Amino acid sequence: MNKLYVSILIAMSMFTGSVCAAPPSGFNQTKEVQSRMPQGFHSKTTTISQIQNSAKDDQIVVLRGTFVDHLKGDKYLFRDQNGVTIVCELDDDKDWGHVVKDQPVQIRAQVDKDFRSLELEVLEAKIIK
Repeated sequence: MNKLYVSILIAMSMFTGSVCAAPPSGFNQTKEVQSRMPQGFHSKTTTISQIQNSAKDDQIVVLRGTFVDHLKGDKYLFRDQNGVTIVCELDDDKDWGHVVKDQPVQIRAQVDKDFRSLELEVLEAKIIK
C-alpha cells in the first residue's frame, strides 16, 4: 500500500513540476489572445472629467497632475492637467514622503463612488520628471 502512495506522489510531482516550469504567457500575444486575458492592469491615463462622467465604483484609473492642497486627515486635493480637481485619499498606512505639493505626479487610484460623492483612493504615486 505504501508503494502505491509513493508512486502516486512521484507521478504527481513530475506532472506538477512540468506545469510550474512553463514560462509566463500572454505578454507579447496577438490582440485576439490579449482580449481573453485579464483587463485593466495597464490603465491608460485619463482625466478627472472622464472619471466624473463615466467611472464606476472600484475602477482603477491613472491620472497625471499635482496635489495642490491638504484638506484634512488623509484627504488631499488633486488637480489634473486640465485644471479640474478631485478629493484624493492618501492612506496613512503608506509612506507618501516622496509626494510634494505642486510637484507633477502620476497616480494610480481606485474610484470610491456612491450616490453623493466621488473620491479617489490613491494606490501609487510616481514623480514625473
